[in-house]
Amino acid sequence: MDRAMSIQAFAHSLFILIVLLFPSAMSEEFDYDPSSPNGPSNWGNTWPLCRDGTRQSPINLFTANVVLGSGIQRNYQPANATIVTSEHDVMINWTENAGYITINGTQYNLLQAHWHSPSEHKINGIRYDLELHMVHRSLAGNIAVTGVVSRHGNPDSFISTIGDELQILAENQTREIPIGVVDPDDVTGITGNKYFRYNGSLTVPPCNENVLWTVFTGEGKTVSRAQKELIRAAVDGAGDETFENARPVQPRNARPVKLYLHTNGN
Repeated sequence: MDRAMSIQAFAHSLFILIVLLFPSAMSEEFDYDPSSPNGPSNWGNTWPLCRDGTRQSPINLFTANVVLGSGIQRNYQPANATIVTSEHDVMINWTENAGYITINGTQYNLLQAHWHSPSEHKINGIRYDLELHMVHRSLAGNIAVTGVVSRHGNPDSFISTIGDELQILAENQTREIPIGVVDPDDVTGITGNKYFRYNGSLTVPPCNENVLWTVFTGEGKTVSRAQKELIRAAVDGAGDETFENARPVQPRNARPVKLYLHTNGN
């Protein structure tokens, strides 16, 4: 199979995955406005799991006893990607194989990355300014999401490289832009070695559960206020720098949450 056919096959597989994951969400509207009939408090009227689920995300993550170990291995590789805007977020879609992560012996292939602002997860009661989600899927169809939170501070180095593209999206000139080869490790920009692990859900309708979450504590990771506002403005090409797309925190319901200290540098 030549390169063009490989990209086409990968894109088709990604579309099928989205249809399988979000069959009802693709035909129904939702938003993040707390006063809207389509806002988070009303998602459960259309998608019952958003209201009735017992393992929902995001949650408030509290530091606890640290578990030493190598609970995640990242085996990413640079691959061609596009940047895409939708009604709900801005996404990096890899159109080729961008590698995988391994958790407890299971390999999860990287599909896409997107941002939420402010952060969806809280850490010790603190909501950060931005949260990156790296979405992965195993061959068995299980989902693992890696979250990385950032505070206001110096510019994020990767976001700096896509500033022009974000501006084009914010001006509603197009919905998707090829951005060439992107290294997923550059996107994450992980600076620390502590992360939380728990079982949760998608943070958007239909709020499917059995999602394995790994949330890095964001030690030292920063994003400039201007970058955050540009990402917000690029969502749906609306140019709205005040747009927010964070689901409120959900009950933990006595779920176990572990805080790992990563020891092998992967």
